[in-house]
Amino acid sequence: MTRRFRPPVLLLCFILGMTLLWLSFPFVTAFSLTQWLLYRGYRDVTVHIGYPGLRSVRIFEIRFAKALNDEQYSIHAKNCSLEWSVSSLLSGQFDRVVLPDAAVALTSASRRDIPATRVGQAPADASASTNIVTVNDLVEGIPTLPFVTLQMDHMTVLREQATGPLRELTIEGTVQQHSEGVFAQFSVRGSGTQSYLLRVTDLTTQVMSIRLDRGDQTKTPIVYWRSEAVPRGTETQLKGQIEIDVDQLAPFIDVALPIGPELRQVSGKIRASWSGTASSLVSVTSIWRHPDTRIQGMMQSDIHLPEIKGVGKNLALTMTGRFSGNSTRLLWAIDAGKLGAATVDVQYVPFLRQIQQYLPTGVHALRIECRQGMTGELSWVSSPAHFLIRGPITISHGSRPFDWSGQVVVADIAGIGKTIETSSGTFNLSGRLPKALLEATHARAANMKVLGSFTIDRSRIRASIEKPTSITIDGIRHPRAEVDHLRVFLQRSMPIAFDVQSKEWDIGSSAVTIRLGEIRADHLRLSSQPVRLDLKSAGGSRLSWSVTGSVAMSSVTFLDKARVPVTDWTVHFSADPGIMKAEFQVQAHNIPVPLTVHAQYGLSIGRGALRGELGPVSFDHEAVLIRTMPFFSSYPVSLTGGKLFVRFDADWKEGPSHLIQFQGGRAEIVLQGLSGRFQEVLFHGAETTVSMAAKGFDSLSTLRPAQVTVTSINPGIEMTGLSMTVQAEWMSPAPLPVIEIRDVKVGLLGGTLTSQGVRADLNHPPHTVTFLARQLDLQQILGLEQQRGLHGSGFIDGTVPVTVNSGSVTAREAEFEARPPGGVIRYEPPDGGKTVAQANPAMKLVLQALSNFHYNVLQVGAEYTRDKNLNIKARLEGRNPDLKIAPPVHFNLTVQEHIPALIKSLRIARDIEDSVGANVERP
Repeated sequence: MTRRFRPPVLLLCFILGMTLLWLSFPFVTAFSLTQWLLYRGYRDVTVHIGYPGLRSVRIFEIRFAKALNDEQYSIHAKNCSLEWSVSSLLSGQFDRVVLPDAAVALTSASRRDIPATRVGQAPADASASTNIVTVNDLVEGIPTLPFVTLQMDHMTVLREQATGPLRELTIEGTVQQHSEGVFAQFSVRGSGTQSYLLRVTDLTTQVMSIRLDRGDQTKTPIVYWRSEAVPRGTETQLKGQIEIDVDQLAPFIDVALPIGPELRQVSGKIRASWSGTASSLVSVTSIWRHPDTRIQGMMQSDIHLPEIKGVGKNLALTMTGRFSGNSTRLLWAIDAGKLGAATVDVQYVPFLRQIQQYLPTGVHALRIECRQGMTGELSWVSSPAHFLIRGPITISHGSRPFDWSGQVVVADIAGIGKTIETSSGTFNLSGRLPKALLEATHARAANMKVLGSFTIDRSRIRASIEKPTSITIDGIRHPRAEVDHLRVFLQRSMPIAFDVQSKEWDIGSSAVTIRLGEIRADHLRLSSQPVRLDLKSAGGSRLSWSVTGSVAMSSVTFLDKARVPVTDWTVHFSADPGIMKAEFQVQAHNIPVPLTVHAQYGLSIGRGALRGELGPVSFDHEAVLIRTMPFFSSYPVSLTGGKLFVRFDADWKEGPSHLIQFQGGRAEIVLQGLSGRFQEVLFHGAETTVSMAAKGFDSLSTLRPAQVTVTSINPGIEMTGLSMTVQAEWMSPAPLPVIEIRDVKVGLLGGTLTSQGVRADLNHPPHTVTFLARQLDLQQILGLEQQRGLHGSGFIDGTVPVTVNSGSVTAREAEFEARPPGGVIRYEPPDGGKTVAQANPAMKLVLQALSNFHYNVLQVGAEYTRDKNLNIKARLEGRNPDLKIAPPVHFNLTVQEHIPALIKSLRIARDIEDSVGANVERP
């Protein structure tokens, strides 16, 4: 019973399965085709397929699009049909594919629907650049259907960037494939133009031809290509030719490669012919793939195009040569001469847009020549094909009005597919710097001359910049500095390497000499001998880079600072994306005053710091005068001994408009054993260490009291053992600081002079300080008068209130008094007092009393005035014990001295005594 009903059940299942397959066919097929197109990069895919019939299926609509460079490529077809028979399906192809209505469009990427424009007129928003479009670009990713007959009833093709009569064209025709070969015939016409006829024949009888004619059936075809293979005995003779009339082909070229509105200026011819042999045992379909096949031929082209948008104008290509080869290799040779020429504006060349601001502006005349001929080889043993070109090929260019020129000589080029693997050559560029680089230098004009060589090894590009490369810049006007002119000369070859894939770059060791004109910056004018820049290394990759080197400047002269010494500067620097470091070394000519500064700046955080050292500077009378040092040139100071050492550091950050904002810093000044002269004051053995700190430009102060000691000071009266502590503080906007001097002590006239000190705001004088005099030796005091025969003993104490005002020092109510029990004053005139007694008899008693005067009271009042006069009133009481009648004697004295004159006389007297003593002691 089960076997009886099995055939009907199987038949029913088959019918149901076929029904389900028929019902699901439109949806499954449409979904699969949609996913395939999306996978291949298309978008906006729409597919509507009908239910299949017994002999055909209809595709109601298919639409898809994708971006093709900077254009949008779209296809839209309606009411297409696929027809078949059982035999054709069994052979794996369709009998007929019918395209009754199809449209292909290449439009601007920003819009899809572009209004039509009349022939010869470019769209208003047409791009300045254009892409070359080939048939492979249009069919890439679209599934192909095997067919016997392809019928194209009406297809429109629109290329928006084209400007010729075939900008929008209509194609009608058929393609047939059968046992005799392939036959294709298409009729093409543009908007308002006559038709063109394209015929393609590929016969199994070893003849292939392509012919494009005008519709008027002119005798000369626009394109003619014929290839034949004729058996002759044991060999098959191969021959063929190609002839292209570029004048008549111009409308078609404009569709693939938009030329512009000047199509009538297109002219030229392309001709090629070849012959060869192949084995007669090889089938026709395998002739061009058999290793024994050999061909040789000649080629000639002379083409002129008025413009290719995005490339240039007045393009010319002229070439005559020969070629030979087999199934795996093609050898060719080009005769010497000019190969091509064009005028190019870099701002319209697409692949130069990213760097056009650094390239010379204007229209450039480009010329390509092979002055010694050129050979090459193309091999397709493996895929992609390998190629090799041997030159030299000379590429020269220049811009109007002839302010830029260059020449590149390529020795050889080798590559795979579209990729250059290796190449080598030389270059020579000269002319004005581009506008962007000129603006970066703030210069009025700049010119350069660059020579060198290059090599390419896969992704690695190497170049060597050679002498006499130079750069000339005139009229630099930076907001902070001005330079009349700058000349840069390469002294040592500069190797450069760049990896296209990893973006790694490297600049090897090199050196340049820079000749500078007068430099003006911040009220300074300076000049120098030629500057030498030594680049030790530089390199990086994408976001990482580093550079190290040094700069040497000799004979740096401050033109408006006559007392500033001529100096030599050396700067060692290094930098990377995070930090920039520099070490400055400054050395004065003929003066051992070294200055070293270490600076660093954080590029990522916008903050910097420096630390430096001045010295140690050793002073002596012959080598260093303080007046020759910067910062001291305006002070009346000269040093004859001792050492100076300065340490300092500072911090800053980058503020608005890239201005430097000083944050603060510290300095330590060390003086050791300084000796010299300040105005008319001699000093010896001055020592101190002063530590200071600054907060921005608003304040400056000492960190701690500075201990100052001086072995001796001699303004005319020698003082010894000076010691004190000094502090200072300055706050903006006050012009002068606040100074605090404490614990002053100095040896004077055998005693001491002390003071607790004073805190003085120099912006608000006067300031008063009181000195205490203790145990001053009367004998040394009397010695100041230079009076012969005058001697004394005893000690004097006192107080001296000193007032310091702007530009003057005064002392009022200074008081001195002898220490108990007093002392002795003896005055013995050289002539015994006879001269004085004869002139004034009353003076005889005074001289008798002073011959051995024992005083018990000695009081002195002093006043020092603004006009530098010292007024003294003295009271002296005592007696002479040598006199039989010795009543107490009271003396009241008034003395007035001009202190500068007194000091001068004391100094002169001392100098005379020293000179006489030296002469007496000399043997």
